[in-house]
Amino acid sequence: MQALDRVADVKTRFSGRYVRSIEGLEEHGRTSWFYYVNGYLADRSAAEYRLGAGDLAWWDFRKWRNPADDPLVVGAFPQPFENGYGGKRRRTVIVAPDESSVRALARRLHATVSQVGVGMVASDVNVIEVSPGRTSARLEFSGAASPGAPVTLSFTGDPKVLLRARPFRFRYEVGG
Repeated sequence: MQALDRVADVKTRFSGRYVRSIEGLEEHGRTSWFYYVNGYLADRSAAEYRLGAGDLAWWDFRKWRNPADDPLVVGAFPQPFENGYGGKRRRTVIVAPDESSVRALARRLHATVSQVGVGMVASDVNVIEVSPGRTSARLEFSGAASPGAPVTLSFTGDPKVLLRARPFRFRYEVGG
């Protein structure tokens, strides 16, 4: 909450625990502010989460629905692979048909590489699955859905795209 308050005009409610408005855009009806840390939908008030060095906080103004419908945001990449959640970073394994095509990405994320069809990947690690084809990406939980749990990024396309500063372009709208 302090980080947001430093860069924006923020109004809160419930004794400063929840955001009511940012830069004059105020919650109304069934529309509210939600926040993500390193790609994960946060599981506590922003006032209770302590950001660490390199953490990415992402604020999203949207209609209320089941928060579990949007538990992860791929646009936060390279998070959660770099910083994890709550100060806990998981090991990352990159699974690709050709190890040489993902070496630079593995170095960037301090990840290990496994070739498709060679061995098994542990269930408690983050996984990036790379395959050739038209560029697309999908981020989902590998098992139980909770902040900090292992995730899998299924990426199709040239892995060099993942080395860009902002590899995923997304459209962000505010509306009711």
